Amino acid sequence: MNIRQLIERKTVKTIAAVFFLALLLSATDARAQCDGPRRVAFQRGLTTAVLKGEIPTSKAICYQLRARAGQKMIVHLAAATRGVVFTVVPDGYDVEPIAQDVTSWEGVLDAAGDYTISVHAPRAGQLFTLEISIPSTTGAKSSSQSTVAPCGDFSGVYLTDYGPLRLTRTGNQVRGSYSRGQPNDSTVNGTVRGNVLTGTWREPDSKGPFTFTLDSGGRSFKGSFGVDGGDGGEWNGHCKEDGHR
Repeated sequence: MNIRQLIERKTVKTIAAVFFLALLLSATDARAQCDGPRRVAFQRGLTTAVLKGEIPTSKAICYQLRARAGQKMIVHLAAATRGVVFTVVPDGYDVEPIAQDVTSWEGVLDAAGDYTISVHAPRAGQLFTLEISIPSTTGAKSSSQSTVAPCGDFSGVYLTDYGPLRLTRTGNQVRGSYSRGQPNDSTVNGTVRGNVLTGTWREPDSKGPFTFTLDSGGRSFKGSFGVDGGDGGEWNGHCKEDGHR
């Protein structure tokens, strides 16, 4: 190898290293824009942590806590002024928030790991109180039948064209999971307006938009979905409690 080839080889390695660093930084950019994260720890014997804070100059502050799959998380935010909201993001690369720009949320967690709660506002200096609860495992077992509400308003378990779809609704936000290759490896996230739920479905190797329209009785829906970069199709379902139709 001559000197010219050696220089060219070193240049390629340098460019590759810079490119890899850029990808790494972009993956963590969303979390890097807030102060923190500050680790949340529950006092011995308690399942609720109450945190008082002030919106920093970065206009966002992050808290982080670890939870197990199947645990229920409840988050409430109170502030003297309007515009202070929070977003909950699971750990991992290229993941969607499970709650976004809200002041109250609760849901059953799909995966074990760290969860980041970002409290943000249009301007700094606003005071807030953040309350995070994760009920004990024994309590979750005793009330396991009530973690998913009966069908009727895009909540409950629906038998669909692509297997059972488990939906949990909080306010006008709906989050759900279903199985394609592995248990609960696929998710839906959407917003309800009237009797229509629109949002995004995500599977391990693909994603796209969907629209579900609930019937007048709230027991079934007619729907459709699209695939990013491809065609879609129908996606219909009815309440599991009603059996086969």
